[in-house]
Amino acid sequence: MKALSFPEILENIKKEVAHKQVTKAELACLVNADIFLLISGQRSYFFEQKIYYLKEISRLEKLYNKFRIKKHDYKNRWLDKCLEFNDMVNKMKIQIAELNAIVK
Repeated sequence: MKALSFPEILENIKKEVAHKQVTKAELACLVNADIFLLISGQRSYFFEQKIYYLKEISRLEKLYNKFRIKKHDYKNRWLDKCLEFNDMVNKMKIQIAELNAIVK
C-alpha cells in the first residue's frame, strides 16, 4: 500500500478515460478498482509501459523524419547534379559545334 502513489494513479486513470465523459463517482470507482487490482496482483500497472511505447514511437518517428529529410536532400542534390551535367553537355556540344565551324 505504501508503494502506491494515489495522485499518480488518479492522474493515470484520468488520462486513460480522458476521451470519455466520466462523473466523479465513476472516477472514484475506477480508482478504487485500480487500487484493488494492483494490490491483489491481478493487474500489472501498464501506464509505465504505455509511456515507454509512446517514447519509443516518438524516437522511431524522429529517426524516420531524419532519414526522410536526408533522402529528400540526396534526391534534390541528385537532381541538381543531373541538371548541372546536362548543362555541361549542352555547353560542350555548343563548343564542339563552334570548333567544327572554325575548322571548316
